[in-house]
Amino acid sequence: MKYLLLLFLAMGCFREPTIEEMMGPDKDGNGVRDDIDEYINDVTKDEDERNAFKQYAKYLRLGFKYYQDKDASIRNTKKELLSFSCVTGIWKKNHPGYRESLTYRKILNHIENNTFDGLKTLKVKSTITGHFSGQVIALNDKLDQICKFKLRKKY
Repeated sequence: MKYLLLLFLAMGCFREPTIEEMMGPDKDGNGVRDDIDEYINDVTKDEDERNAFKQYAKYLRLGFKYYQDKDASIRNTKKELLSFSCVTGIWKKNHPGYRESLTYRKILNHIENNTFDGLKTLKVKSTITGHFSGQVIALNDKLDQICKFKLRKKY
């Protein structure tokens, strides 16, 4: 009996995570993983910045859902890159200094590192990157067009 329990535990430890497990929980249904959602709420004071980081985190997370379909993965990566431009545009307008850019990078690193936090998730990230290889995207700096939420300020 003891050996069966050990075998059962060992098999559970080495199984591949499901897409849902890699995406992580999203109890409020806003598309952002709950732990990342909470982190963004804690570290941002400005609502536009908060919404921009959440938009970016949402498309990073959706990468797991679409990574097995190359065309869907490419479309999602384009949305992710536009979301990154949204974050960057808002942050630079609100925080033009060097010190603030360190905070910006710290927040992005936390979002990315917690989204891709295991070997399997890094393999998915590599697949997504491979799908997008050779693609071209025209980045837009018009925040009212690339940010998929109602901006509180005029930029």
